[in-house]
Amino acid sequence: MPRTGLVIFDLDGTLFRADLATVGSVRWACREFGLPTPGDADIVQFIGRPSSDFYAWLRTLCPPAMAAEFVSAVDGAERRLTAEAGRLYPEIHPVLTELRTSVGKLALCTNGRQEYVETVLRAHHLAPFFAAVRYRQTEADNKPGMVRDLLAQLHDRPAIMVGDRQMDIEAAHKNDIRAIGAAYGYGSAQELSDADALAATPTELPALVQRLLRRQK
Repeated sequence: MPRTGLVIFDLDGTLFRADLATVGSVRWACREFGLPTPGDADIVQFIGRPSSDFYAWLRTLCPPAMAAEFVSAVDGAERRLTAEAGRLYPEIHPVLTELRTSVGKLALCTNGRQEYVETVLRAHHLAPFFAAVRYRQTEADNKPGMVRDLLAQLHDRPAIMVGDRQMDIEAAHKNDIRAIGAAYGYGSAQELSDADALAATPTELPALVQRLLRRQK
């Protein structure tokens, strides 16, 4: 089969278990600053969303006078734990290897900031898989626009988006490409209800990608 396609991946909740770093960083910072610790679900809801949303929420956890220091502490702890405690979902490397061979090109589209994204890619040996990486550079950036940028940069078609949040599905459809929902990630079933296919585990992705690519040819 010709290698002419493109698969665009979300990062957190699709390839990387960010909760292992993000939840721990908030817990640690709350203990250090003597603050009540929010529940895991309250923290996890921000994974995959723009960092500015997460930072705004963190500021509500502490008095205004310590907000800047508290947010900085969480940020530093998250960078450290991203490398030390964060994990890829099972079989991600073999799945990406298979897709790169069978499809052609892979790209990454994430709401994460550059420093965070580069830490994940470096610490978990993901960078070589991707022909292009698009992370959030300004407050104006959004998933549909970033997917559009990748499609303009990489001309391989057909293209598919894989992600675990509603914004990933919407970004794909707004750019007239199919979307696979990563049902093993952080998004609810309702968030992924408009996906063109659902993957219960990462190992289901290669077959689903091939099925959707055939439909678009």
